[in-house]
Amino acid sequence: MTRKADPHRALTDALAKMFAPLEMAIEDASVSPWASATFQGARHIFWLSFAGSDAAETLSRVAKDISEHEFDFKDHIVADILVTQQSGPRCCIEALTVEVS
Repeated sequence: MTRKADPHRALTDALAKMFAPLEMAIEDASVSPWASATFQGARHIFWLSFAGSDAAETLSRVAKDISEHEFDFKDHIVADILVTQQSGPRCCIEALTVEVS
């Protein structure tokens, strides 16, 4: 039996890499299993905080661009990702990953 790659770790690493040039920190992260009649996957929640004078501009860009980002994960796809909450220099990103064969 082949073990599938951990999509939460991959998504955490991808977000850190995506925002590496910015003053960003992952304050909190969680993952929970998700399934439909035909798919298995996971729902991921990340609370990010941004520092610096351009935090508001950065958050606006993140909210606009995150759903268009291409993620390249082994054994999983990012079916949906978006900013669901924004408060000051913090935002919540929620994502759904689905296992692929």
